Amino acid sequence: MPTITRVIYVPTKQKSVYFIKRRLVDRLYAKVLKLRKDNTCEKCGTKHKENSRGLHTSHYFSRRHEMTRFDDRNTDLLCLACHLYFSHNRAEYTNWKRQKLGADEYLNLLQKCKVSF
Repeated sequence: MPTITRVIYVPTKQKSVYFIKRRLVDRLYAKVLKLRKDNTCEKCGTKHKENSRGLHTSHYFSRRHEMTRFDDRNTDLLCLACHLYFSHNRAEYTNWKRQKLGADEYLNLLQKCKVSF
C-alpha cells in the first residue's frame, strides 16, 4: 500500500529551510485528537466547529521524532493563536507542558524522545 504524504514548508530562524512530511496517519491522528478534545483549544478553551481549520495539532517535540510523534503527552490541540504563541515562546510552552503533565510524566516524555536538558 503506497504511503500518502504531504510536504509542509516550515520556516526557521536561520536562512535554511526544512520540510516535514505530513502523512495520512498524521491527518487521521489530528481528527481523533479533535474528537477526544471536543474541538476545544487546550490552552485558551476556545471551542471550534467540527471541521474548523482553526485548531492545530501541536507537537512539543517535532514530528521528526517518531518515538513521540503520536504520543498523547507530546501532542496538544491548540487554536492558531495559541499555537503561534507557543511557537515563539518556547519557555512558556515548556512551563505550560510541565504543569499540564506533572514533573514525572514530563521527564518520561523527555526520556522517550531521548532529549537531555
